Amino acid sequence: SLHMAWVLLAWWNSRGLGVWVRVVALTFVIFTVLATLGTGEHYLVDLVAAFPFAMMIEALARYDVPISSEQRRAPLFAGLLMTLAWFALLSYATPLFWSTPIVPWTMVIATLGGCVWIRKRTALGAENPAAASAQTAALATTA
Repeated sequence: SLHMAWVLLAWWNSRGLGVWVRVVALTFVIFTVLATLGTGEHYLVDLVAAFPFAMMIEALARYDVPISSEQRRAPLFAGLLMTLAWFALLSYATPLFWSTPIVPWTMVIATLGGCVWIRKRTALGAENPAAASAQTAALATTA
């Protein structure tokens, strides 16, 4: 869902702005979830698949970090692979999801948890821009 991806990007990238801006962005995320699910426009899995897609787009847009840096490559490729995996599984392995409720819920948790972990590890999700700069410098020295 591009609806979800764009509001996620707005929320994620509102860090460092005023609290009221963050609250408005988070409210927009919540109401987008409710509206897309409530009107039947999207399934829950569409919204889940938006997380790795948004992470990939965010990494692509990080022009302040070289593309060869781990800080951009990890979320870029992880987001691409997770998005493509969801597309492939939903297109060609639908019976897998109906086998037991454990399978889809495990995949949802793994996708969301993976995105949070990768964003934090690569400083895409850092709340403090100074911490993000320090983490960028540390990644650059190890690369």
